[in-house]
Amino acid sequence: MKAVSFSPGNHCNLKLQKYPIKQPTLANPIHFDNHQNQKPSNKKHHFPSFSIKASKTPQTPLTKYPNTPPLVVVGSANADIYVEIDRLPKEGETISAKTGQTLAGGKGANQAACGAKLSYPTYFVGQVGEDAHGKLITEALKNGGVNLDCVRNLSDVPTGHTVVMLQPDGQNSIIIVGGANMSCWPEKLSDEDLEVVRKAGVVLLQREIPDLVNIQVAKAAKSAGVPVILDAGGMDAPMPPELLNVVDIFSPNESELARLTCMSTESFEQIGQAVVKCHKMGVKQVLVKLGAKGSALFIEGEKPIKQTIISAARVLDTTGAGDTFTAAFAVALVEGKTKEECMRFAAAAASLCVQVDHSDASNDNKSEAPRSTREAENSTKDSFSAINSCFRLSSSLQIEKGNKLLRKILILFVQQMANEVVLLDFEMSPFAARVRIALEEKGIEYKSEVEDLSNKSSNLLKMNPVNQQIPVLIHNGRPICESMIIVQYIDEVWSHKPSLLPSDPYRRAHARFWADYIDKKIYPIGRNLWASEGEVKESSKKELIQCFKILEEELGDKLYFGDESFGYIDMAFISFYSFFYTFETLGNWSMVAEFPKLVEWGERCLQKESVSKSLSDQKEVYEAALQIKQELGIE
Repeated sequence: MKAVSFSPGNHCNLKLQKYPIKQPTLANPIHFDNHQNQKPSNKKHHFPSFSIKASKTPQTPLTKYPNTPPLVVVGSANADIYVEIDRLPKEGETISAKTGQTLAGGKGANQAACGAKLSYPTYFVGQVGEDAHGKLITEALKNGGVNLDCVRNLSDVPTGHTVVMLQPDGQNSIIIVGGANMSCWPEKLSDEDLEVVRKAGVVLLQREIPDLVNIQVAKAAKSAGVPVILDAGGMDAPMPPELLNVVDIFSPNESELARLTCMSTESFEQIGQAVVKCHKMGVKQVLVKLGAKGSALFIEGEKPIKQTIISAARVLDTTGAGDTFTAAFAVALVEGKTKEECMRFAAAAASLCVQVDHSDASNDNKSEAPRSTREAENSTKDSFSAINSCFRLSSSLQIEKGNKLLRKILILFVQQMANEVVLLDFEMSPFAARVRIALEEKGIEYKSEVEDLSNKSSNLLKMNPVNQQIPVLIHNGRPICESMIIVQYIDEVWSHKPSLLPSDPYRRAHARFWADYIDKKIYPIGRNLWASEGEVKESSKKELIQCFKILEEELGDKLYFGDESFGYIDMAFISFYSFFYTFETLGNWSMVAEFPKLVEWGERCLQKESVSKSLSDQKEVYEAALQIKQELGIE
């Protein structure tokens, strides 16, 4: 998402207005589209605004939760001017929009409304102008159930607004006009404003208001022991160290992280390095939003927590997905959930956000959910009971049948929780390496349980009683054995992600043939080479060299065995790359001299993070082979 920020001069008349709210209320105005196609919709529609479309749904007073510390959002409120275009205009070009619409929005308002829609008491602290846009925003927030006691109304300064250029693929570019969001904030916030911060359960900040305000709020929250989450979205300016030092969780997306650290964030390793710089700047926890690649939480001194996306049945608009993710994470956090649970809950909320279509108001009363949600409900005798027991919300926040949004999010959450993947593993096994690569290629979270092959676990013997060998993939308690069968299973089960096998039947059969050839030749012949002596060793050497020649001929001048992209055959063969040094050293030949194309191919594959993190070091494999030779009494 591209953003440009403009701020007007700080000259205005300040007027504090208390909006008369009889009882702040909760509502559920989000609509969902019942489609399976993952491609963005070409349907002409009014522009979705995730959080703050007014609802006529009967509302529940916030006083229903008198002892619940609220979510407090201090931030921006904008009028979002949506224009639907086929493409972005070129320099000096004027183009026509298909449609246009003005809706309430802004990162702060979006996050506040999302918190309210998740049935959590939410306060918004912000500023609007005394104009039509300000009225649009405050009415939408009020009807959405957000408490507006701490909203200021400014005269002579317009309400902040944005121009959102929405393209057919659902992507958007945004221009921000700061308006009241950036002007006329008091140099020192009132005790009344800060009191609601000190009594909060969690505080959300963004950078669409002055850093000076964020610093005061964060310090007040920190002094009261209230966790603070700072969304990096907003102004394109250096991050004040004073702000980062009082923030508990800093949440940028990839581009924001790159801009603020002046480091590349193209790979996960590079993202990790950029996060280290953030740690050095003072923030201990960094929650990175990775778009289609999911998200990751980096806690200093701990292993990153990764969360893949929960696929949407249909992507209509990505606007507000990041705000939804952050707000849902905050709600789960204040409810006392683990960080892993918070990540899954936020991913489910963001998945539903991108499916919103506000053009059909009748959707509010439709009970039919997207197919994946409906199937999840049908598989459970009592879906409400199952969801409650899984997520264990506090008694004051038990699911109500009228709250369709929370219900759907938690059903997706249950689905994600049930999707447990465990790999019975062994680091130096080329066969286990294939499975690790496939899981990484698909972006699947899994737990690796490393086996001691000299003392096999009862779990391995139970899950693979026939061969009693690794690898074994355990998916939802069910075992799948044999490496290439596992790879095919992964490809079929997670079919919504990039395919590992070709879709064309002939190319698919071709890939399976070569994978089978590799399995039947490379490992048994290679093992005879390094685990034998005399004629057997020499015969194995000649046979292995011949196999490599055949494989190099098949590779030819292609980048990969699957032509231009890394695929099934590459996955089968690259797992033996760790053994190349052992083969050439004990066989007394040079891989570079004999098979230069295979070596180049191997180095090319290693540039992929999924491969480099899954393969064992060549020298370590060689040392292990020498140890086995010694144990076998082979000199």
